[in-house]
Amino acid sequence: MKRSVSAILLLCLSATAFVGCQLTPSFTTGYRVDSVRLLDVPLQDSLAVKRFEDQRAPRRYTTAGKLFLTYIPLIPYVSLPFERLEESVRMQSDNIRAGGRGMTWGARQKVAPDFETYAYPTSFAQAVAEDLGASGLFSEVVYVGDREPDGQRYVLNGAVRATPFKTTATSYMLGMPGVLLWILPIPMAKVSAQTQIDLTLTDSTTNAVVWKRSLQSKVSRLVTLYTSSAMVYGQAGAFSLNIIPPPSKSKVDRRSLFSWHFEALRRAMAEAKPDLAKALKSRK
Repeated sequence: MKRSVSAILLLCLSATAFVGCQLTPSFTTGYRVDSVRLLDVPLQDSLAVKRFEDQRAPRRYTTAGKLFLTYIPLIPYVSLPFERLEESVRMQSDNIRAGGRGMTWGARQKVAPDFETYAYPTSFAQAVAEDLGASGLFSEVVYVGDREPDGQRYVLNGAVRATPFKTTATSYMLGMPGVLLWILPIPMAKVSAQTQIDLTLTDSTTNAVVWKRSLQSKVSRLVTLYTSSAMVYGQAGAFSLNIIPPPSKSKVDRRSLFSWHFEALRRAMAEAKPDLAKALKSRK
């Protein structure tokens, strides 16, 4: 009887550890631009931002069931890596559209908007355009998507190189006894996300490259059982796609399924914009 109770306790811990409270997610990027103007007087020329190329590796994903590997002694940690997270969101959305909300409790399961509105090659480019538009670098910044620029002197092209998202859980190499330690207020997992993009600014009148930079930034946080409330999306309850909100100091919509990558993008842009301003200032 005692063994049965222990097994049930372990099963409940594993199934709910990363979704302590199921939060209803949003699909917005939640990218908040900094209104700091980097040039006293902007260039009297406009900028066209094109849709970025997608150069990421194929979609990679795992399920929460892999967490049961933490039951095995001597395993230092278990990783649940994702790549192309937005494509996993689309798949969950398609399932909800076809079959309803399923067995998820607490979090409302909504059908996602059109995929192109949140696909990273599009949504990253739109966020960068909005960010640069608020930076006082150009007279106007326009997102043109796949269209050719319409009179804008400068053109910004980009490539999304990688958007990994990973949860790493540990039972401290103790197996089942280590999982029981999750009841204590100690870290049981680390969540991290990274954004890598390449940007190239070109003067369309001369085809000269004005500025080129590879941007990379990482966001991470440690998680305990008592800080594991997650955005849950899908029909399979705790075994659906679940994402713990990024750090509290993040300047994005923390309830967005895409919040981790857009916080990483925001930080990368904050580091890159002064260098861009320097390159543009030399052309005045």
